[in-house]
Amino acid sequence: MFHIHVDATRIDSLFEEDLIRRLKFYRVNYSIDKDKVDLARGEPEHDHHFTLKLDSSRVFKTVCDDILGRVTPDNVTGYVECEYVALDERPQWSEYREVDLPFRLSMRPPKSGAFRESELHVTLSRDESDPRLLRHFHEDIGMLSGFIPKDWGMAQIFTAQGTQSQINQIREPLLDYVRSAGGAKRCSIKEERTARYWMSQSEGIGLPYVIDKIIFR
Repeated sequence: MFHIHVDATRIDSLFEEDLIRRLKFYRVNYSIDKDKVDLARGEPEHDHHFTLKLDSSRVFKTVCDDILGRVTPDNVTGYVECEYVALDERPQWSEYREVDLPFRLSMRPPKSGAFRESELHVTLSRDESDPRLLRHFHEDIGMLSGFIPKDWGMAQIFTAQGTQSQINQIREPLLDYVRSAGGAKRCSIKEERTARYWMSQSEGIGLPYVIDKIIFR
C-alpha cells in the first residue's frame, strides 16, 4: 500500500480542485495536538489535509511525479509526502491489563530543512478502547495524539516520527506492548516510510514533532 499526503496551512483553490477532481485525493478532517507541530508565528492552523491511497507502485510513482512536478510555494504552503506502508498489523481484541510500559519518548520540533524518514501510527477507537491505554500512549509513552472522525465514531491516532534507526528501535517493543496490554478496539499499527517529499520552506509549515530521545524502561 502507498500513500500520498498533501498537508498545508494554505492551498491554492485550483490546485486543491485538481487534487480532488483529477487525481482523486480526498480531504481528511484530521486534528493533532496544536502544541506539537512546527508552525511559524502568525501562521494559520494546519487545516488542509489531503490523502490518496494506492495499491499500484506504478500509479504511485506517476502521481508523485505529477504532484512534485507542479507544486510550488505559490500554490501550497506546507508539504507533500509520498510514503509506503512497511507494516500493517491488526491486533486481536483482548481485555485491557496493566503491563510494563516499553519506553518513554521525548519529542522536539524537526530540524530546519529536515523531514521524517519513517513513522509509527497506532490507530484505534477513542470511545471503545480502554481509557487507561489511551492515557499511557499519550501521557506516559509520549506519542503524539490526533483524531479523525470515521463512520463508526472517532478514531484516535498515536504517532511517533523520526529517523529509520529510531523507528527500528521502538517498533517491536511497541508491538509487544499493544499485544500484551490489550484494550484496543478497531486497532491497527502501521509503519509508513517516506519515499519522497517536498516542503514549501525549511521550517514553520506544520510538521509534527519528531523523536528526540528514547528512554527504555
